[in-house]
Amino acid sequence: YAAVGVIGAASAISGNLSVGQLSCFLTYANQYTKPFNEVTGVLTQLQTGIAACERVFEVLAANDEKPVEAPKKKLLDIDPFGIAAFAVMCTGNRFARET
Repeated sequence: YAAVGVIGAASAISGNLSVGQLSCFLTYANQYTKPFNEVTGVLTQLQTGIAACERVFEVLAANDEKPVEAPKKKLLDIDPFGIAAFAVMCTGNRFARET
């Protein structure tokens, strides 16, 4: 399209084309290329859809993961400073563990 514009502008400057003829020619060139641009856009969307389908089927074909159970810890095992045991002792709970 740019080459057509440059050649048309050179022809208009040399007097072979009028400005109106150049405008009509550029409009015709633009309309001529629209179907090619639309087909290119459709092909791009088709490729995007195919890639998305491949990813979806890859996820569907994947093996299910088994859940991993976290080891159960007692409160005192995860309380390295003994804060919870100290708080229980201060409240007068008879089940308090001494630290």
